[in-house]
Amino acid sequence: AEDGIRDYKVTGVQTCALPISQDYVTEMVGGGWLQLAPGEWTDDTEMTLCAVESFLQKGVFDPDDIAKRFVQWAKSHPKDIGNHTSQVLRLLAQGVRWEEASLSIQAENPSSASNGSLMRCAPLGMFLYRRPEFIEHLAPVFSRITHAHPDCEAACVFQSVVLVWLLRGGALKDAIRVAEEACTHEIGRAHV
Repeated sequence: AEDGIRDYKVTGVQTCALPISQDYVTEMVGGGWLQLAPGEWTDDTEMTLCAVESFLQKGVFDPDDIAKRFVQWAKSHPKDIGNHTSQVLRLLAQGVRWEEASLSIQAENPSSASNGSLMRCAPLGMFLYRRPEFIEHLAPVFSRITHAHPDCEAACVFQSVVLVWLLRGGALKDAIRVAEEACTHEIGRAHV
């Protein structure tokens, strides 16, 4: 198309590509509110990698191991750690178990439902895509390592179920429906 926008048909769904530009990014760029160096990662990426390393090295979902890795990472003095996560990790570094630390910080600010756990839960879905029956039960646990608010847990369930469904070849519309159902089930069991 002359305006640089092209339409495509993908399995019957109309999609629109982004405008085509001649201004390609050809090198790593930095900046942003954290003034990151080119190629430098955020706390979300760093914590995601902690989870990935745990999955790869342990071969199982081990929230105790993931929590320990989060604490070790926090001791490296990263550029940023979200406020809520920082408070939970401070308690973990003092020897408080993650289950207690997360619930304690949540109780101090019951309306806090930050997105930290959602930002790093994709590896759980990738790790469990061959075992989808576990995802709606383990995604809230993954969230609860640092974020015990039921909305945070439900968001992790939703994202993980959608990811598993798509990785297994399901349609997005069905993935969303299944994820909504899983959230309804899991919210009814929250903190029981």
